[in-house]
Amino acid sequence: MNEAIRCQNPSCKHPIAIIPGHRRRQYCNDACKQAAHRARMLAAQQKEWARKGDLQERNKLIDEILEDAERLEFPACSTESFTIKPGLNCWLTFCNESSNAWLRLARDTVYLRVQALAGRERLRQLSANVTR
Repeated sequence: MNEAIRCQNPSCKHPIAIIPGHRRRQYCNDACKQAAHRARMLAAQQKEWARKGDLQERNKLIDEILEDAERLEFPACSTESFTIKPGLNCWLTFCNESSNAWLRLARDTVYLRVQALAGRERLRQLSANVTR
């Protein structure tokens, strides 16, 4: 039982003197205790910022997907990773249940379909102008 007890501050790890009859100390001094507390608070705050960033990205992806899918009248959409049946409810279900990675893939897929539709429309206009 002669093992050395170390300070719980991750950046310190100094040994702590054991005083018989007293409760076990976790930190070598008040400064280390405060530094460890600040480090825990900073880590929690950074985790919250990351979560909010993911949530903001998710909301933006869903907005972009639904806007482009609406232009296409919510068609069926299939990739190697997922399949979306036609209709608004199917698209909403997909958006609510999918990971951000799948949402990025869906956004890119739908964007390419919108671009293809616009390209076909442009070709129709050009061919109509040529035949006149």
